[in-house]
Amino acid sequence: SQFEAIAQITRAVTSISSQEDLLPQITQSISQAFGFYHVGIFLVDEKREYAVLRAANSAGGQKMLQRKHRLRVGQQGIVGYVTNTGQARIALDVGDDAVFFTNPDLPETRSEIALPLRYGEAVIGALDVQSVEASAFSADDIDPLLLLSDQISIAIENARLYEETTLALQELKRVYSETVGTSLQGILREKTASGYRYTKGSVEALYPRPQAPAAESGSGTHETLQIPILLRGEKLGNLTIRQAGRARAWGEAETRMYQAIADRMSFALENARLFADARRRANYERMVSEASNKLSATVQFETILRTAAEEISKILDGSEVLVQIQPDLTTTSEENNRL
Repeated sequence: SQFEAIAQITRAVTSISSQEDLLPQITQSISQAFGFYHVGIFLVDEKREYAVLRAANSAGGQKMLQRKHRLRVGQQGIVGYVTNTGQARIALDVGDDAVFFTNPDLPETRSEIALPLRYGEAVIGALDVQSVEASAFSADDIDPLLLLSDQISIAIENARLYEETTLALQELKRVYSETVGTSLQGILREKTASGYRYTKGSVEALYPRPQAPAAESGSGTHETLQIPILLRGEKLGNLTIRQAGRARAWGEAETRMYQAIADRMSFALENARLFADARRRANYERMVSEASNKLSATVQFETILRTAAEEISKILDGSEVLVQIQPDLTTTSEENNRL
């Protein structure tokens, strides 16, 4: 029955990817399956100084969570012992166990077992189980509960890795979006026009950036169809088609066709952006190389400063550049003036 309960708990928790949802579910499942009145999960902090309570099923455990209950690793309670040694420990009668940490939020505890949560060689926390009965645990309970703690450790680590990966992808998406937006804005500034419109048999450039039409695809008038130009989930702009006097709605086949055109347009724009970035970087590298060659061609102090100012000004399209050497702070004001 213990192994069956362990299998059920494992199936229940392996499908949860968030630690915030996972840890409380584990404590509730263990309490219901085994009939324990308190189940808590402690995780060791980054400095490995404290085992911090992260989830609990009992009313007393909820109070502990609110006050951010923690135990010093290796010094406080059975949990502190387990997170320090990596070995399970049983207190058959908490009144007789010198290692037991008296907790006013769990006054009914008579016996307790704590098991290490391991991932690889590292102890990442402890599974703490308490009972209102004395001698509720025996050595025979350790092996199946250790099996359960191993499964819990894997589920916790998987959830942690999933959350880290999700955050990393979100940051990567943000950086990519900013990079694409900045690059496209630079291209638009260089090209001046922000879009083009074909109407009445001719193509005209749009200045400045056009406002989005009020009618979106599938809403309002049937005359206008608006297709977003997307690149990896980021909206670059719109493809807007207007058919004056159109009475019927745009069909699915028509929409798919124009969406396919917009998709190909987005990839073409991305290629143009990458090409423009590469060309810009190559141009900068060329200018820096030319400036470096000119600077290294002389050993005259004044010539070096003059050349640096001229070359940097060229790179910045004629911007004003000041190259100034800081005077020696130990010299007098009169000496500084002469310098």
